[in-house]
Amino acid sequence: MRYIDILFKYMFYRVAKAYMKFDGKNAITAVISVTLFEIMSLMSLVLFFENILLNTALGEHATKIPIWILIPFAIGILIFNYLKFKNKYDEYDKKWGNEYKRIKRVKGVFVVILLVAPLYYISI
Repeated sequence: MRYIDILFKYMFYRVAKAYMKFDGKNAITAVISVTLFEIMSLMSLVLFFENILLNTALGEHATKIPIWILIPFAIGILIFNYLKFKNKYDEYDKKWGNEYKRIKRVKGVFVVILLVAPLYYISI
């Protein structure tokens, strides 16, 4: 779980850095991005295990998560993430701000892939 937490922190940092001139150190765009990634990843895992356990074909999902459950759940995760990442940008900038350009580029591509990957499975 520690590595997943580091991944979320790094993802927050990179998105916050990209949107710094729009959001400032508040970094609400980064918080929303991490929250969406977490929700989409959880939904992907639920659908994946549903396909395995219920032997349903991809695209034939028996689980329909009601919107009245999903929205409060998403808002709760958003509030949790906001409180978790509040005033943390400077700390993460000290930790990851001096990365070598090549490492930064590779990790940046990895973050983009991670942000887009859950969309693929959910859309099937």
